[in-house]
Amino acid sequence: MIMRNLIKKILRESDDLQWIKDVEIESHLSPSQILHRYDTFPSKVVGPMIEGNGFSDISYEGGKYILEVDSWFDFSDLFLDVHSDYNSIGRDLAKRILSDEDYWEPYNSYDLVYDWVDQVWSMVADNKELYNHVVEWIGDNLVGDEMRFEGEETILTKEYLLEWSADSDVLGELIDELDVFEDLKLELTWSYGSAYNTVVRDNIYNSVIEVIRDDFGKGKWESNTVNINGEDKTRHQLRFDVTGLLEESVTEYISDCWSNCRRYWDPKVQIGYLEGQSEEEGFEEYCDECRDTPFNEFSTFLYFYKEYLDDSDGLYHPSYDTHPNNEPLTKYFIEDVYNRI
Repeated sequence: MIMRNLIKKILRESDDLQWIKDVEIESHLSPSQILHRYDTFPSKVVGPMIEGNGFSDISYEGGKYILEVDSWFDFSDLFLDVHSDYNSIGRDLAKRILSDEDYWEPYNSYDLVYDWVDQVWSMVADNKELYNHVVEWIGDNLVGDEMRFEGEETILTKEYLLEWSADSDVLGELIDELDVFEDLKLELTWSYGSAYNTVVRDNIYNSVIEVIRDDFGKGKWESNTVNINGEDKTRHQLRFDVTGLLEESVTEYISDCWSNCRRYWDPKVQIGYLEGQSEEEGFEEYCDECRDTPFNEFSTFLYFYKEYLDDSDGLYHPSYDTHPNNEPLTKYFIEDVYNRI
């Protein structure tokens, strides 16, 4: 076995023996048999086999294996199937964040606010343009409304508003306390909650996409026209060059299968497999699962890769930042306030 592998190594690496390396591989063999017998995984031979009878999400184009998926959601099963805790992402959370159908917020807005003036109002007061917008909104919508102020029923006047708005701290405390500002306070609270949730969703999404791209690359969106029931429709697909990833994972999987099977192979005991066959052919027939693996077992490369990661305890389980950075939080908050009032 050592000598055979050495000869193969010489054949692969020697330029002087190019004519030997170009000998045509027996293409009637399965990809797994080719790897087992020749210690190589030649894409020119194996690629068309995989495209025609292997993984349905893989196409072989120009010497490359191309993975095609409908959306990032197709990768969600590659995440560890555990409940997502305080700052780690399991499969359930990956599915939520990658879904195009369900809008989801990690937190209830009211659960986020424990000091309204310090958390919410301070973001208004720190932005002069936004502060003036809120004051103007109060003047247009609340001046003239009844209110209870200092124990008496009275009217919110422009004079009150001018006096209070001269000091943002004073106005913030009064908005927090007086019933006349209840709806405004509620809208600003919702804006804060919406901004906070948006930043956290961004953090989760970025962590999810990053761990996928570490294996699969950035990918590229492409569109084509397909005819469905006589009607032309535009189909959008996300495509990845997974040549290296596929060859590495598949060859490792196949090699492990043969190695595990070899431990139980004894030609003296398994003599029935050798009738009219070489020992190698008998071994391959004996180990029929390895002979056909993985293309008779997994319908898609993503399904295969999920099992491959699972076998090596490598299913994705990334963490994310649960505390929003102030810069994007402020940006989203301001945008939301302008949309609400």
